[in-house]
Amino acid sequence: MTVSFLSIYNLHSQNKSDWGLNFGATYTSLWGNDYARAVNYDVGILLGLHYGYEFTPGIILVANVNYERRTIDGNGIYFNYEGRPTEEYNYKDKYHYLNIPILIKVPFGQKELWHIDFGPFIGLLLDDSIRSEGINSSFKSTDYGLTAGLGKEFPSKGKSSYILELQSELGLANTLDFESFDPNAQTKRTSTIKLIFTWVFN
Repeated sequence: MTVSFLSIYNLHSQNKSDWGLNFGATYTSLWGNDYARAVNYDVGILLGLHYGYEFTPGIILVANVNYERRTIDGNGIYFNYEGRPTEEYNYKDKYHYLNIPILIKVPFGQKELWHIDFGPFIGLLLDDSIRSEGINSSFKSTDYGLTAGLGKEFPSKGKSSYILELQSELGLANTLDFESFDPNAQTKRTSTIKLIFTWVFN
């Protein structure tokens, strides 16, 4: 029994866990409707927490909790009571999300400094600038989909290291809120590119 306990302890001690801080930039666009092609998209920001756990040699479970700000630029036309256009207007809508990806990370290459990762994500809409103006948001509060990434780790002399990663996130949920007024859309899905810098503490 003592031998079994020591074996379990040694196996656990070989597992590696780490945590860190995420910083980065995001570029989110929409697809699935005419509205998506009629607006422009700005680069947003990403801030969050990172946790990694090597549950078996060569395979790491990664869980991140990130705040993301996404921005959409567009324009529209005011109409008078006769239905005639009067003037154009521009708008910049900001959306604030809590993004939670759960990823399987597989290191490879020399010293296993490179890695690929993939897995699902869920995005929760926290707030947006639309509601502050008294207009209903055209986005549902929940988004979900798949994430895949390619990254490289840069070790340091201390107990910390740095990871630079490029991720692609494909939203599978129809985020269109059907209770809103959006006559040009049938579906509204997200597609996001992320450049993430992670400061990891081992």
